[in-house]
Amino acid sequence: MADDDNIVGGDEVGDDGGRLFQIESLDDYIRRYGLTSREDASENAGGEFNGLTRTEAEARMEAERSYLSSIIDKHNKDFDDEGMRDSGFDPSTHEGEMIILLLANGTKISVPINDLSVCATVRTMMQSPYRDRYGNSASSSHTFELSLSDYDPEAVRQFVNLCSRLHKDMQTRSMPVDGVIRRRRLQEEDDLGTQFVTAMVHEGTISEDCIVDAARIAHFLQGRSILQSLALILEESIDATNCLALCSLADALNLTSLFERSVKFVIMKLDSLDGGDKEKDSSSEDTEIWSTLPQDLRARVLTMRNVLRSSIVGKGSKISGIFFATGGEFLAIFSETICDQKERLAEARQRHDEVISDRKQEWAARVQRRGRWFDASEEASRAFIYGPDVLYAREKIDKQALRLKTLQTFYDEQKAIFSGMADGQGWHTATVLS
Repeated sequence: MADDDNIVGGDEVGDDGGRLFQIESLDDYIRRYGLTSREDASENAGGEFNGLTRTEAEARMEAERSYLSSIIDKHNKDFDDEGMRDSGFDPSTHEGEMIILLLANGTKISVPINDLSVCATVRTMMQSPYRDRYGNSASSSHTFELSLSDYDPEAVRQFVNLCSRLHKDMQTRSMPVDGVIRRRRLQEEDDLGTQFVTAMVHEGTISEDCIVDAARIAHFLQGRSILQSLALILEESIDATNCLALCSLADALNLTSLFERSVKFVIMKLDSLDGGDKEKDSSSEDTEIWSTLPQDLRARVLTMRNVLRSSIVGKGSKISGIFFATGGEFLAIFSETICDQKERLAEARQRHDEVISDRKQEWAARVQRRGRWFDASEEASRAFIYGPDVLYAREKIDKQALRLKTLQTFYDEQKAIFSGMADGQGWHTATVLS
């Protein structure tokens, strides 16, 4: 379209007799659909947010920001202490209610429900609208029942006594509530509760024989402060005689710190357990404990020892300890190490081949320059090209290739072991370098 005056109108007829559609001029088309220069753009210039003016677009963005802020404020308000206290567990509404605990020996003990309110599981059950599924309805006068038949009866009694004393301590303690975020308050309660429980354990409220069972009960009922205190005490009591049992306990309860501490002792005595060290005789009790550990736990502990001996992290490393959160993370780091070793091996081979190629060219040049008297035999050629330095480099490359092959085989074995384990199980792999 060279001239706007030649535009055909909507009522005109083309050369072929058909009706031609009317189109707008080039200037109108560019003005309507073209991009406006930012320097000449005014506040009401078009082209933004599907035809909205800039003022309208800014108003819409401000409205969206306000809406997002209102949603966030509402979410934070729901977690405010007063809001949670209005809609969550309120001890005063359960004053006088009792809970019956079913023990392993067939006996029952009746406990005030508020004494166990330090455990999240009990609080959740009592405020649930589906209490009838647990044997009680919200309007029923029947006593709530909870089975703890999987635990030692004496440990249950001591745990209940500890919960009762902790609940009374929390009631007498003045905790700020106005304007305090729930998460911060829970953290303060956990810290103070941990200190209180630790003091109670040292006073003998929980006997040494019942600490492990009490920790299992605390894990089952989700008593965080109690479980944290007992885990700290168990960490301080780890030695070569109980490390296997505590390692299994930490793995079952997903206690990361306890597992990391206990597995160090397990690795140190692993040779005597699996017969690897003939000079040290493992006791029949240790062998029996080792055989009762879960298969995946034994596989992981063996992997930790193999990792130490395979120098996966590299010889001469300054690292004193490595912790892998999941099996996938361990395999990923292992695979990355192998890839790095492969790249270094490929670079070494390339440099080796370049040296040989350069020496071959240099040898050919020498033969041409020095004439007939020069020794150009095959033996002399090999001695010049494949000298002691080249042979030494070839020996190192072959050793590295063999080591890389061993690492790849070990990686394939561990990948097969971990293929049946889910990362969501929360298990951990730890290695300690001496």
